[in-house]
Amino acid sequence: MDGRPCYIAYSVSGGTLYLVDDAGDAGGPFAGSMQLNGSGSVSNGQCTITAAGSSVVSSGNTLTLTLNIAFKAVFGGNKVVYTATRDTGSGNSGWQAMGTWGVPFTPPGTIAVMSLSPARGAQPAGTAQTFTAALTDSKGAWDFGVVNLLANNFIDGRQACCLAYVASNNSLLLVDDAGDAGNPLPAAWF
Repeated sequence: MDGRPCYIAYSVSGGTLYLVDDAGDAGGPFAGSMQLNGSGSVSNGQCTITAAGSSVVSSGNTLTLTLNIAFKAVFGGNKVVYTATRDTGSGNSGWQAMGTWGVPFTPPGTIAVMSLSPARGAQPAGTAQTFTAALTDSKGAWDFGVVNLLANNFIDGRQACCLAYVASNNSLLLVDDAGDAGNPLPAAWF
């Protein structure tokens, strides 16, 4: 787990929702806790969960947890949503990637992707297409490190067209079909 998550735990027996603090240690300390049938909210540096609009419903062998979450701008970008559950005995589902969520943000610095042209199009398979990305950095073009381009139906490098342009040595790298950003690409680039 990232050290700065929006990491939430709900205790069914206590009816209490816990939000892990910015350090990300699931054992505490917590940024706060609350009853979902109450009022108020809990926050850490990445998100705020509000009791209004949040609920828990149990029916048969199904528990439905609905949370009213507002992500903060500093938590911007594309995030994978993981869930896990355990029972009162030794049963544990393990962590499962259940979806993705894009949190819009304004980059804290002065670097940005301005446009990609063409933004849309269709060509038969095997037809070459030229894409032009306009980027800006107030420090100057010399400040760019890596420019990534991923063409897929979702943010996943597997079985995708995933490229990395390395400005320092003017090289273009293509990620393999496994999409794991393995050699020669450092995983931090993706």
